[in-house]
Order: sequence, then structure tokens, then C-alpha cells
Amino acid sequence: MEMIVKVNGMTCGHCTSSVEEAVGNLTGVEAVEANLETKEVKISGENLSEETIKETIEEIGFDVE
Repeated sequence: MEMIVKVNGMTCGHCTSSVEEAVGNLTGVEAVEANLETKEVKISGENLSEETIKETIEEIGFDVE
């Protein structure tokens, strides 16, 4: 399964690293790639929960569209 979410507020490499680390620690996530230019985060894995991913990103200070 693959999911792409739009994330507002990422402005630097540290931001993308924070998002990748937080989402990467979720159960079922196999890979995470945050793109600073497009403000998109591509997540792949099994049994992904869009709501859990959104909540996790928002908990670290970013907005999910």
C-alpha cells in the first residue's frame, strides 16, 4: 500500500527529517520520503491508517491537507 499526504509547514531538511522519523516509527510503515519542494510525504507499508499518519504529523507541529 502506498499513500501520499500533503504537509504544510516543512521549510528545511530538519523538518523533513522530523516528519520521516515520526511517521517511520508507526506500525506498518516500511518507507517514508518527505519532499520539501512539493510538500508531499510518500508513505509505503501495510495496513496504513491515514488518520494515524495525519495525527502523528500534526502532533509534531505540521499541518496535513
